[in-house]
Amino acid sequence: MFSVPETHAERQVVELAEDTDTLEPLLRMVCPVERPKFAKLSQIRPVLAAAQKYMMSFVLTSLEDTLRTFVESDPLGVYAVAYSYRMRGVIIAAAKQLMGDPHLAEPATPPPEFDAIPARALYEISAYRKRCGRAAVEAVQDWHWMVRGRHARAVYVSKKGGFIDHTNSWVWLVCTDAHKHEKTPNIQVIGAAVLSYNPPRWWWDYIGKLDKELVSRPIGELAFDPSIIGPPLRKAASCPTCTPNALADLVEYGQMLAKRIDAATAEVKLAVSF
Repeated sequence: MFSVPETHAERQVVELAEDTDTLEPLLRMVCPVERPKFAKLSQIRPVLAAAQKYMMSFVLTSLEDTLRTFVESDPLGVYAVAYSYRMRGVIIAAAKQLMGDPHLAEPATPPPEFDAIPARALYEISAYRKRCGRAAVEAVQDWHWMVRGRHARAVYVSKKGGFIDHTNSWVWLVCTDAHKHEKTPNIQVIGAAVLSYNPPRWWWDYIGKLDKELVSRPIGELAFDPSIIGPPLRKAASCPTCTPNALADLVEYGQMLAKRIDAATAEVKLAVSF
């Protein structure tokens, strides 16, 4: 790249492969001038490539922080770029954001960043989503937490099991309307006393729909999403016992459950090959 000039007056010119749109922001990041602003992810990629080429580690670190600002708007593109440069922290942040996208590995228009990553990168994010989905469903199906967990709606059971109080429990656990006795799964919680419940069909519809959606979108907010709770609540309106409290109870339950789902998926680790 460099050669020794023949005279002191001779000006040495170094030809660089990068264009002005790449070199200007690159140099702005190492000079005492206003830092560059990136409006699109595509503007960052060539600057990253140049910083790596010229071994400018400080710039790479700074651009890693810049990449994080695009996680919410373009998580798939960020995941691909971060994977190319082995930015583990950004990879994890983008992967978590992608859990809300059921088509993460099959986008309608693949981002150009896909050209630079191995097929293994897509396998790893797909496998991560599957593990998160399993963790989310397990959190939903924790009946002991729903009935006897540490929350204000838990069923009270005395230490020896001789006294059981359902005063604050969920409406689907105390529903006595005859219609609920259609064939539905039974819930049994064993502790100081054996508690057995036969929740009405509308509640099982909610659980079934939620479990199905969590497999492809393992995010807590689905637990109180209108598209998930709406149909079961319309069915609950036909039950005289459930109608007065079904909406309030299911929304409260969904909000509590959302936190448990997110806590469960937060424990799932993204396995990357480096």
